[in-house]
Amino acid sequence: MYRTLYKKKEKLRSITLLQMARQQIELHRPQMALQALELVKREKLNVAQLRSFYFYQAAALYLDAQESWQEALTSCYAIPQKPQQLSQEEIESLFLPESNPDKLVLAVSDWEEQKASWPVVTILAAILILYTGVYYSVNGLLSWRYHYRDWVVYVSFFILFFGWTVLTLYWLVKLFRLIGKQTEKGKGAKTVQKIFLVILWICLFLGNSLMQVAQIFGSDAEVEVQPNGVIEMKHENWLDPPEYYYNKATGLFFRRTLTLDEIIEYGISEETLEDDSTAHASDGETQNDSGNEEDQLMSQARAVYTYMKEHGEIADDGDVSQVTASCNAKGNFYAIFESGEENGNGWDNRLVYDRTSKNGECELFVYERVETGKDTQLLGFYAVNKTTGEVISGEKTSWSEVGSEAYREATGE
Repeated sequence: MYRTLYKKKEKLRSITLLQMARQQIELHRPQMALQALELVKREKLNVAQLRSFYFYQAAALYLDAQESWQEALTSCYAIPQKPQQLSQEEIESLFLPESNPDKLVLAVSDWEEQKASWPVVTILAAILILYTGVYYSVNGLLSWRYHYRDWVVYVSFFILFFGWTVLTLYWLVKLFRLIGKQTEKGKGAKTVQKIFLVILWICLFLGNSLMQVAQIFGSDAEVEVQPNGVIEMKHENWLDPPEYYYNKATGLFFRRTLTLDEIIEYGISEETLEDDSTAHASDGETQNDSGNEEDQLMSQARAVYTYMKEHGEIADDGDVSQVTASCNAKGNFYAIFESGEENGNGWDNRLVYDRTSKNGECELFVYERVETGKDTQLLGFYAVNKTTGEVISGEKTSWSEVGSEAYREATGE
């Protein structure tokens, strides 16, 4: 067994031979036990295992009637004993001439069994890698509506960031020690392999750290969790005032965006969102009630759809009746104009409500393409006059571009 399983693992092979020697003594085959002990590399054993080695050797030599058993027994005495092992006096009594050899065999059988120690660091590293994979995989496989709760993000940040940091420092110390030692003859390839594994681990650590920091600083914060499970969320960046929206708690670990029906059911509207922003950032505006607001935005979205179709920006087979409404992660209204699948990835073109123009005369919308696994692509900007219903194209595809002259005149921006 040791030739096949432990050919390149000298420590495990020596421990296996030690156990085989004990078994041979139990079977009253001292010569076979001595043969196994001759193959053991004592430098690979720890202190307790070395004491077992000399005890088994002394027992095998004594049972084989060889006088050199006393020398092996003296070596056994020189090694500190564990509390649960036999004392020196108890061992001496087993080797007395009047002692029954079966007692010695029984003592060998009851001797503390030496097992290979579990590779604790390796197991911890495997658990950490498994947790990392599950954490990111679940987050990636979930629908875009679902997100981890705050406490899951923060606990995972602590576990992953500090876990990877501690293990990386451990492997770095091991690497420096390995490089500092003189490479043994014939083990250059193994040393290079270990160095490569440590470098690979460091790369994984850096990648995980960047993802964790980005997730912590890029995630929205839970402000308040209401008894009905509705969560008030806060989204902020360094340039604009914070924005507030609502999610729904889904179990202990996840939250999701509210559907349009839930927004109406819980009495959440653009008015509520703006009131929250006013309380926190002092820049909100009073809006209409939920039902009227949704109807107005849907009517304006259909007007934009008709405008785009007339100007050839939507497929000829499109129909205004196919426009559906929903809300994004921030609680903003959007209408889906087109949807489909390409190369196995689902996509839809949606008109997302942005805000009221500076002059208060228009509602502003952003037309964008959302595709699974890709960043959102901006396709256009539109303004709808709240009084006349006229649609004006911004004739731009990014936030930094300047809109058309008609767009600027209509919106006052």
